[in-house]
Amino acid sequence: AMTGTVYQSMDCFGEAYHFNRLAAEKKPVTQLCNNVALPLIELGQHEEAEKWLRKALKRDPGNADAMSNMAVLMMRESRPQEARHWAEKALATPGLSEDGTRAARENRGYACLALQDWAPGWEGYEAIIGRKWRPNLYPGLPYWNGETGKRILVSGEQGLGDEISFASILPDAMKDNEIVLDCDARLAGLFARSFPDLEVHGDRFDKHASWRSGFDAHCLIGSL
Repeated sequence: AMTGTVYQSMDCFGEAYHFNRLAAEKKPVTQLCNNVALPLIELGQHEEAEKWLRKALKRDPGNADAMSNMAVLMMRESRPQEARHWAEKALATPGLSEDGTRAARENRGYACLALQDWAPGWEGYEAIIGRKWRPNLYPGLPYWNGETGKRILVSGEQGLGDEISFASILPDAMKDNEIVLDCDARLAGLFARSFPDLEVHGDRFDKHASWRSGFDAHCLIGSL
């Protein structure tokens, strides 16, 4: 079981599935059945993942982590109503792990956004700051809370398409704040031409860029 967990943490999902399944077939307890489902979700084998999660929940209907992972699976399957159900059920169940809590809040957020329930949707989206896909890059800087009149370091996030999509809100943010954008180097020229009044740097992946000083707050571009 430990070997599978290590491979899962390394994003080696094929190996994780192999070792997790061996462990679950030898000792089919709830947590091991749950562990088999995790790499299957990442490998896109959703039907098989759902079988293992339902097996885990059949053995322990109150297993909050299995519920949380079911929410993850339902969002991958574009089934937001079911994802919200499982996420909220997980969050209301005692014993949910820290990782399970973050995953449940994240997927409840995605589900609510898909269902156009905006307030809890954006709350869930903001709750994942600090996780793999939305790292808090500058923990020494306060995270922007929406105040105006501030000098804000806005960082690009996720993929190129995400940065371009989120950039559409920059002009609104620039009305009430001094914005400096740190983006992927491949987009720096495009953004500089698109927003001539915006200071743009293409140093998103350079942790030691010397210009990052004198800011009141930091913000990921998707938070704008």
